[in-house]
Amino acid sequence: MMRKITHVPVFQTQAWVAFYSVPAMLILTLLFEKNQLSQVFALDTVGISMVLYTSVLSTIVGYGGMNYLLRRFPVTLISPFMVSVPVFATISAVIFLGETLSNKFLIGSSVTLAGLGIIHFRDWQLKRKSRIIANEGS
Repeated sequence: MMRKITHVPVFQTQAWVAFYSVPAMLILTLLFEKNQLSQVFALDTVGISMVLYTSVLSTIVGYGGMNYLLRRFPVTLISPFMVSVPVFATISAVIFLGETLSNKFLIGSSVTLAGLGIIHFRDWQLKRKSRIIANEGS
């Protein structure tokens, strides 16, 4: 969908997504969560840092950057970066927040990376085959 939105700048697209998602998320949090205000007021430096990271770096820089790249490059070139985000997020959680790695995570990461390898190997073969056909035709 982002590839088709060429007439709207990337950060303006992000702003519109935020404009519509913030009220929806606010309503959902009021319906399904408890003690929101006390949790907000109890935030420490780590909590505030995580909120800023999620809202600024992850959302604006991360998704804005991905949308920018998706408009200019094929999805098969960009997809390894998007799919590897959970892997790097988990590694960061282990390093910075002291989370523990589980066998389940390691197996899931291996399956994800193997899937990426298969997709890119297939893409490479198709491009190679089309180049061979193009060279035979000339």
